[in-house]
Amino acid sequence: MQPAFTALFMLLFVLLCFLGILANGFIVLVLSREWRRLGRLLPSDMILMSLGASRFCLQWIGMVYNFYSFFHPGEFSKGPAQELFGLQWEFLNSATFWFGTWLSVLFCMKIANLTHPTFLWLKWRFPRSVPWLLLGSLLISTVVSLLFFWGNYAVNQGFFIREVYENMTYMERVNMIE
Repeated sequence: MQPAFTALFMLLFVLLCFLGILANGFIVLVLSREWRRLGRLLPSDMILMSLGASRFCLQWIGMVYNFYSFFHPGEFSKGPAQELFGLQWEFLNSATFWFGTWLSVLFCMKIANLTHPTFLWLKWRFPRSVPWLLLGSLLISTVVSLLFFWGNYAVNQGFFIREVYENMTYMERVNMIE
């Protein structure tokens, strides 16, 4: 690609990333001030703050990952950076998924107009269990990301240790997929 287009797309990428970082940072900042002022948060605000913080970190990790892999492709593919970025990416992506799910469930509970006793009990009980659900989501995200990290590490080590005696086109294709 021509250097002018590359620079234009990089600038656009950075601007969009910073827009996401600023938006999520603003959400976290406003909710943190409210938490400090009042001493507690509503369940929806707890979920929004967790979601904003995870999206903020995810945006930074994605931006640093892309620039590091672009400017240092040799080090990136051979060093531990790819695995460490993958571990952080997997954790934050999983946490963002869980927090978004809990926010959807909470809003569904708020707008649903069902009168079944089980649903009414759940509607009454759910807001009090939000902190435990968020902590459980963090625990599940940690376990899932560690399992993916160990699995990917074992696969990568097994692939790079053995010597492959195939033709060059196969190796080129494998390197491109990597």
